[in-house]
Amino acid sequence: MGSMVYFSASALSMVLCADKFPAIAFLSLFGFYPIVKMKIDYKCSKNKVLGMILKGLVFNLAVVINWWISVKLFNVPEESFYIFDFYVPSVLWGIANVMFLMYNKCVNDFIRFYISFLQPKIKKIIKI
Repeated sequence: MGSMVYFSASALSMVLCADKFPAIAFLSLFGFYPIVKMKIDYKCSKNKVLGMILKGLVFNLAVVINWWISVKLFNVPEESFYIFDFYVPSVLWGIANVMFLMYNKCVNDFIRFYISFLQPKIKKIIKI
C-alpha cells in the first residue's frame, strides 16, 4: 500500500511541480524513506546501531543522487558550488546529516503518535 502511494505521489509531483528540485528531493528521499525506515527497523530490531548506520547510508546515497541529478541532468555548473574557493556542499552535507537525524526522530515520533492516538480514533470512526 505504501509503495503505491509513494509511486503515485512521485509521478504527480514530477508532472505537477513547476520546480523539479523539490520533486526530486521527494522522489529520492522524503517519499520513500518511511517505507525504507520501516523495513530497516523491522530487519534490525535487535541491533539499533546497525539500523541507524543503514538509514544513514540510504540518506547519504540519496544526497549523492540529488547532487548528481542537479549537476548532470539539470546542467548546474560545478563552479556554482564554490564560494571564495570554498566547496560549499561539504559543509551542507554535514548539516544535512544532522538534519536527517532530526527528520528520523520526527518520523519516529509521528509513527508513535499515529499508532497510540490517531489509529484508535480512526478505527472508531470507520468502525473497523
